[in-house]
Amino acid sequence: MPTEEQKNDVAKIKFLLGGKVIAYHANLGHVLGSAKAGILASQLLFWSQQDIVDEEGWFYRTQDKLREETALSRAELDSARKQLRSFGILEEKRCGEHGKLHYRMNWIILGLLLDAAVKKRCEEKGIVRANVIAENPQTSVSESRKHDCGKPANFIKKNQLKEDIKISLKTSGHNAVRKALEEEFIKVTGLSPPTGTTAKAQKAAGTLWWQPLREIAVLTNWNQNQGVSLIRVSVKRMREGKLTISDPNSILKVARAIMGEVNSGLTTLDTRSRDEKIQAESDYYEKKRRRRINAQDMARQMEDDGEGQGRTD
Repeated sequence: MPTEEQKNDVAKIKFLLGGKVIAYHANLGHVLGSAKAGILASQLLFWSQQDIVDEEGWFYRTQDKLREETALSRAELDSARKQLRSFGILEEKRCGEHGKLHYRMNWIILGLLLDAAVKKRCEEKGIVRANVIAENPQTSVSESRKHDCGKPANFIKKNQLKEDIKISLKTSGHNAVRKALEEEFIKVTGLSPPTGTTAKAQKAAGTLWWQPLREIAVLTNWNQNQGVSLIRVSVKRMREGKLTISDPNSILKVARAIMGEVNSGLTTLDTRSRDEKIQAESDYYEKKRRRRINAQDMARQMEDDGEGQGRTD
């Protein structure tokens, strides 16, 4: 037990520190591979639960305030933001009269990452654990904590991620989106999903095919056209870099990076449907054909005018 003198010393230090204590969730640092990214994510999660958040989840916080609150330098803050965007956890946009930078946290992706981290920790310990989010949404988080695989499960409960993701995965139309993404990946790569029936083969199929396709759907907020476009652009970029494409999981990192660029306004995705693209291409060539015909008509008219002028002379 600390002595009274020790307690007084600690109390003096707390008084000198002043201000509010920033809650840092170490599991975020582990999942993101960076303590600095974990510190920023923890602070953004705090503000995501305050009254400054609008109905769509966006909130405004100045760079100066974030640096003051986290003690991160400008370069460290920019690096941490970039890392969060690359995972698809952080969305950014400029809006308002002065183009102020607003943030929004993607609870779905964050929940999937944390749940996957807990599951991996359980597997390393040889503990059987139901997937809190994907496999068994109705499993209580308190029950899963009996396996003592770490704290991310409790973190998900505190932020109500479990229910948010459960509702998202059950939303009508999601199966159709996942099917469309699967068909697009097969079409642009020529690869086929695994067909094994053993438990080991089905587990591999889930890890390499179905879970990555679902995450791509989540990255694009279940927008089918955007998801299809993301797969197409990811495959194209990997082929340009001469990278091997073996399954949806092999393009996942590139897809995250591209969505980070999209959310930062550095690039855009063509979200037109196949029929719309065909129609746009048809319209383009039709306009080109009409311009050519008009040019030919004008040339003939000029030629006729020249011949008429010659006869008059």
